[in-house]
Amino acid sequence: MDRPDGKWGIDMFRCITELKGLAVDIDSFPELKIEDWVEINEIVPCVFLTTKDETKSSLSIIFGVDKVIRLVKFERLFAPSKNTHIKVLKALDVKNTELAYLSCRHSFLENANGFLSGTIWISDHVTYEEASKAPDMIRRSMDELKDALRNHMKGFFGEMVVSPFENTTATMLPVEFVVDEEETPMYILGRYFGYSHYMSQLHPYSTAIYLNKKQGKSYTGVYDDTFTSIYGAAIKTLKEIHGIDCICSVPVKPGKPARFDDILEGIAEGCDVKNVGNLFSCIREYPDQKGLTTEEREENIKGAFRFDGDLREHTVALIDDIVSTGSTVKECVRELKRKGAGEVVIVALAINQFGSYWSSNNPQVDCPVCHSKMTLLLNGSGQFFYNCLDCFSNHRPSSTMNFSEGWKKLCDKENEKIDMMIPQRRVAILGDYLEDGTINLERVVKCPYCSFDNVINVEDIGTASTYERSMGTETLYEYDTDDVVCEDCGRDFHVDGFVSIYPPGAVRIQELNVEPLKEDL
Repeated sequence: MDRPDGKWGIDMFRCITELKGLAVDIDSFPELKIEDWVEINEIVPCVFLTTKDETKSSLSIIFGVDKVIRLVKFERLFAPSKNTHIKVLKALDVKNTELAYLSCRHSFLENANGFLSGTIWISDHVTYEEASKAPDMIRRSMDELKDALRNHMKGFFGEMVVSPFENTTATMLPVEFVVDEEETPMYILGRYFGYSHYMSQLHPYSTAIYLNKKQGKSYTGVYDDTFTSIYGAAIKTLKEIHGIDCICSVPVKPGKPARFDDILEGIAEGCDVKNVGNLFSCIREYPDQKGLTTEEREENIKGAFRFDGDLREHTVALIDDIVSTGSTVKECVRELKRKGAGEVVIVALAINQFGSYWSSNNPQVDCPVCHSKMTLLLNGSGQFFYNCLDCFSNHRPSSTMNFSEGWKKLCDKENEKIDMMIPQRRVAILGDYLEDGTINLERVVKCPYCSFDNVINVEDIGTASTYERSMGTETLYEYDTDDVVCEDCGRDFHVDGFVSIYPPGAVRIQELNVEPLKEDL
């Protein structure tokens, strides 16, 4: 589905500046087709995560040992963890905002979402619960994934249209949604991150949906035309699939402004369907749904809507801006079906999202004046900008920042935050000198299981022999041990080799071999 204005451009994951690497949860794929991964690796460099020795061996031959990360089985339950994330960044030599995780396993991507790297899910069906923790991009097959990567087709259609950046093509998400044990078609056009979510001030689409419906502001309704275009593009596509001939919206409470009226008229005219929104109303006040369980919400909303018309032999598109538990749209579907609708197709701008951030220090755009969290706002022209409400409330000089500048600062800060977790050790290789002038006998060895860089001291793990020669004493260090323990994955591995120091103060020759233990081969 193309943007209404036909624009193309940069990637639009939540916090990706440029996609330079993929971390693949290879065990989640039902079969290992090397030719697929060779093709994908040519588009975007990959590193592979696996718990299987056979898979590690097969992929290492093709892509190299350093591009396959071996996880112990308990690590997979929590993967990608912080330690795994660091290994991935080091293996691909990319920043946090240049990486996307790829998996067929939704729970894996739930964990990955917390790092603000990109997330891509391969699945041919999505439940409503899964959609409420949605990855950045969902594709049904490997072929669709390859096509999307080649053509820079990213993300959700609504998010693409509203993005302040120039955008690429995108898709809407069909979701499995059940009303009274009957599957009801539902299509989601984007994600909504509410106030309590760590993404709330980082996501223009969520800000546009929230602020557009606030009354009495300079930006009230500023996105009505844009949302009409988004809904309209979706309805045109779905009309061919479902035969939609009528449209209405979820009714507002009595006394509230009918904010969907103009949008419904625009969709009806543009898609050549009948607007029956004026026949669908909320007939009683009901308490706010926030804070209620799904069961409480359904009871709270029961019998609140009435359709004054006959929908027999009609297929109705029901639009809403944000769906959360789905209780409200379920009650709407029940009423429309009671009045004869053959099928009700739900189209929502966004589904409310849940999830947690990897750190207790949530991401934010910092005010350059007071360093408080800045808030993402809209002006009357629909442009996004950051403003410091703390400076405003304390009558300090107004501190504002355009979205692009704030976005760059956020991405730089996220990269710095992750970089601080990466061990910044420098160990001199054999032949470097210590401060006292003696040769440094420390060496970095890569764990054969997880590729973590460990430090060993040849003097500590080996034996030393001396021989008198013409230019002085030669010192020979020899070692052969199975007792080196990886600092990261905790597994023992084998190291052997030797170092010859001759003439005194210089390395003449050295050898170092690292292998898994024999029982693991």
